[in-house]
Amino acid sequence: MRLTSTPARVTHTTAQSMRLTTQHSTSWSLRHNQLHEPPGATVLVSGVGAVGRSANMMAAALISSPADAQSLLLLVMVTMRARTGDHGRVARRGGARAAPTRTSVALVGMVGMGVYCAAMSYGHADKILAAAAGIPAAANTPPIDPALYQREDVRPILAARDITALYQVLKDTGLTQRDIAALTGQSQSEVSEILAGRQVLSYDLLVRITEGLAIPRELMGISYGAYRGEVTVASPEGVDEEMLRRQLIELGAGVAVGAPAAMLAQLLERLELGDPSPVPLPSQLGAVHVAKVRDLTRRLGEARRAYGPDPEVCTAAAAWASRLLDVPGAEPVKGALVVAVAELHIEAGWEAFEAGLYDRAIHHYGRALKLATEAGDAYCQAVALNRAGLATVEHGQPNEGLKLLQVGAVTALDVPPDEPRAVVVGGGGRAAVRAIALADSATALADLGEPEKADTELAEARELWQPTPADRNGDLDRPAACLELARGHLERAEQFASASVRRWEGVSQVGRTHSGVVLATVHVRAGEPRGLQLAHSAITAAGKLTSARVRRRLEPLVTALEARSGADAGQLARMARQVTTTRA
Repeated sequence: MRLTSTPARVTHTTAQSMRLTTQHSTSWSLRHNQLHEPPGATVLVSGVGAVGRSANMMAAALISSPADAQSLLLLVMVTMRARTGDHGRVARRGGARAAPTRTSVALVGMVGMGVYCAAMSYGHADKILAAAAGIPAAANTPPIDPALYQREDVRPILAARDITALYQVLKDTGLTQRDIAALTGQSQSEVSEILAGRQVLSYDLLVRITEGLAIPRELMGISYGAYRGEVTVASPEGVDEEMLRRQLIELGAGVAVGAPAAMLAQLLERLELGDPSPVPLPSQLGAVHVAKVRDLTRRLGEARRAYGPDPEVCTAAAAWASRLLDVPGAEPVKGALVVAVAELHIEAGWEAFEAGLYDRAIHHYGRALKLATEAGDAYCQAVALNRAGLATVEHGQPNEGLKLLQVGAVTALDVPPDEPRAVVVGGGGRAAVRAIALADSATALADLGEPEKADTELAEARELWQPTPADRNGDLDRPAACLELARGHLERAEQFASASVRRWEGVSQVGRTHSGVVLATVHVRAGEPRGLQLAHSAITAAGKLTSARVRRRLEPLVTALEARSGADAGQLARMARQVTTTRA
């Protein structure tokens, strides 16, 4: 067996020798036949050149049974001074051992089991070697009087599992941090962190402390059958950079050598990573910040059209961009940034609307309207009003929504005719904004029982604008299909719905699914054989998106399927019902 260690990773190579190469380019080769030990023996090597504090835990995870300990036939300890390169001595069980340096790395290999890992510790490699070999530890730790745990001031500490207070009591009785570490199987630095206030809630660690200090389990409220997954490690306040660095090194060491998943899980339980420090704002705004915000808006829109909304991500993005508004910069740059942040809030509002979060959508549209008004940008004002109006209509308030849509259509008249804006609506500019407002107004009017006025609004919208594949938003055919479907004009509804499906091909999967559901509903209601196939495709597509709005659109399809006879229709109705009631 050859075990090679570098500063980056550890690898297994041949089966006849073990080779340790340190970061100081000093190496040792030990062959089993030279040492008269049988092949396949478990080997433990300690040397210099790594930091961390997981040796006790990781070695214990590997050598966790008497059979494992008995298989340890050879102990090799190699030590060296970090600067002088002094060599250590080879030791067998029961023989003389070289003392490890202060910072050591233990490489544990269980060759017969094919298990190996790297474990780092500060000055504890000698204890790990002794424990792994079955050598009793030196009994130099002062004994703890069992009566201590029965004291009136100590029992509440044990009941609350306040390990910080417990360790302080032990220190008051004369134990040192090193003594506590030796009893509990922790590193001295870990004990120091606990004394400094780190909370201990991990069940495994609580058990180890309880047993190591010989505390009656009932005083700690730890039963023998407790489920270890019920507790976690709390993230302490004030985790410093050195602690974070050590924790990441520990985890990286286990990953680098292919440690078993169970062992990595134990190590992950011990990681205590608090929230990262805030990212500082730039000192000065530049055109690059405006470009980043607008590009972010575009990319979020692309993801929404492909997979459905992610309102939490969009809200976080809008919050980040809003922080930039407080950064000083040239007036033209600051003005452009205000508009860019307004566009991002409009995207965040639409994502919330698609996710069924009306209040959040209105919040973002309100913020966008405020910023657009501050910047004097009629385009964003009109778009924010239009989308807030549609959200209000679909929220069950068509009268209030219609008012917003009408104000939006009027505001759109102030948009320059050659407005090149493509981030929010597309390449259509003013005509697109007005046409979409009129089409959505038709939906509100239909809900209010004004079908003739609805037809007038749709006709005017078509005179103003027809979407092209370059327009990423806006559809005049789907509202028309829904109006005709509500009237029972299935043939006209089918024509508009088919046109709407074609409009979204290659542009938006969410938009195509919306229209596909309408088309399937038309065919199912008409009793056509193709209706069930279209329904299955629409239901499947809706289930793959994170859009609550798409799922709500399935409800008329469910009603149509339930009204249709046959087992297939009934099964599809149940399938659609499940999608509508499942949160994406």
